[in-house]
Amino acid sequence: MTDQTRRQLTSSILAGAGLCALSGMAIRSNAIASDRRAEFLDVLNQIYDVSKMLSTGKVSQLEWQSEISRLVALADYREFKSAIDFDKAAASLRFAEKGVATSRVTLPMAHGLSPTIYTKLFAVGKGRAVIPHGHKGMCSGHLILDGRMRSRQYDRIETGENSWRVRPVHDAIEGAGDFSTISDDASNVHWFVAEEDSWTLDFIMAPANTGADWTIQNLDMAAAIMLGEDLLDVPTIGVADALQKYG
Repeated sequence: MTDQTRRQLTSSILAGAGLCALSGMAIRSNAIASDRRAEFLDVLNQIYDVSKMLSTGKVSQLEWQSEISRLVALADYREFKSAIDFDKAAASLRFAEKGVATSRVTLPMAHGLSPTIYTKLFAVGKGRAVIPHGHKGMCSGHLILDGRMRSRQYDRIETGENSWRVRPVHDAIEGAGDFSTISDDASNVHWFVAEEDSWTLDFIMAPANTGADWTIQNLDMAAAIMLGEDLLDVPTIGVADALQKYG
């Protein structure tokens, strides 16, 4: 992020902070310790502001990935859990027989404005998966709130009519508090498999830029052809077949 862009973002945040004080915005009264409430709200304000800048083209997708990762790291993942009333939300969201179950959740609003970004809770039962898939035209961030997952990410090198060429960039077992992002520019293919019952809070920009087209394409990673030491040619696959094979 350039110095000029960061100055613009800081100016926007400071302006929003004054409105926030007047708006009566509050997290549930018992959600977060009082000495952390203001700091957490400031993190949310900055997430909303940098996402608005992404939607209007004032920051790039890579800049958004870098900034939202920095911001999420400023808060404790348990603060996000409290802010969405995780226990209640998770209890009402049954695991899917294949794949994942999702529910829209709401974080406190930034200075009374509707955010461009939206948030969802994903529930992934042990052995189930966020099936391997790639994105075009969107950005997202994924914060593990509870559980443990194997997280794999790939960079899209090129796409053909029936396959994507990708390069592996990440493969690790992750747990509560771990955060990852995707965009057109980096780590735009991912695949999560739950090692135990798991939940993620997803921050989604679809489309990444106002008016842009966006798509999701499922990939058959088990059928990938190795083209080189770190390059795979991966066939595309329909949703039903992907769920049956990977979900």
